[in-house]
Amino acid sequence: EKELLIQKLNQQVKESTQQIEIKARTFKMLEDKYKEKESVINKLEQEKSKLETYTKVSISQFKEKFMQSLDSAKSEKNKLENHLENVINNYKKNRETSNREERLIMSAMYEIGLRTIDANISAQLGKYNNNNNNNNTLLDV
Repeated sequence: EKELLIQKLNQQVKESTQQIEIKARTFKMLEDKYKEKESVINKLEQEKSKLETYTKVSISQFKEKFMQSLDSAKSEKNKLENHLENVINNYKKNRETSNREERLIMSAMYEIGLRTIDANISAQLGKYNNNNNNNNTLLDV
């Protein structure tokens, strides 16, 4: 009976040893998978870091170019506004000058017209006076 008990215990030890070996292999396999997944995670983290760095650099470059373009557009806008203001001021000055010249020409034409009328009236009066003088000299004779 002792031998049977020893055989039974040996059998149990053998089975336990086999179970331990199976569990050890399973543990080793799981440990290898864990290391593999950890490696994948590390690679992904490195790629994420690279992408973040690239994104930051790209955004910074874009922002710099955008700000330069914006400053250039603002400068161009200011130049155009100043030019437009100068054109408007010149137009106003030219319009005022044109109006003044127009009034001067109209005034001069009015003066010429008055002088022409005065000259015509004087010439008519002169003829009338001459005719009257000639008529008077005929009467005096």
